[in-house]
Amino acid sequence: SSTSIIKNNVCNTGSTDRWSSVGAIDSIMVMVSTASSKESNSADFCNIYRAFGITNALRLDGGGSTGMIINNQLLNPNTGSKRVIFGEMRYIPYALKIYYRN
Repeated sequence: SSTSIIKNNVCNTGSTDRWSSVGAIDSIMVMVSTASSKESNSADFCNIYRAFGITNALRLDGGGSTGMIINNQLLNPNTGSKRVIFGEMRYIPYALKIYYRN
């Protein structure tokens, strides 16, 4: 589908923009996001997931709402025209939040 980075070990090319994505296998979860001032497509992320043995990964939101926050630190703020339009980070009503539990 158009929301796949990789599906059944087959890469999807998709459109080019800022993207975030997530994939998992067993006890490994990998999250990848485009850097602030860069653009990418699904194929750019595909080999990262394959390196971890992940055969299915989803592309999440893109464009100005692409953001990755770890330990309350925004890792990829908007830049350029996206920063003018959305600010450092666009408000996202639905987010994927992951907790670590011992």
